[in-house]
Amino acid sequence: IEGVDFKPCPICRRQIHKVRRLISS
Repeated sequence: IEGVDFKPCPICRRQIHKVRRLISS
């Protein structure tokens, strides 16, 4: 996938955000 922003459903985005925060911690 090139030059395409991955835009999952709102709920999925929330889940991904939580996971990314956990990884960043």
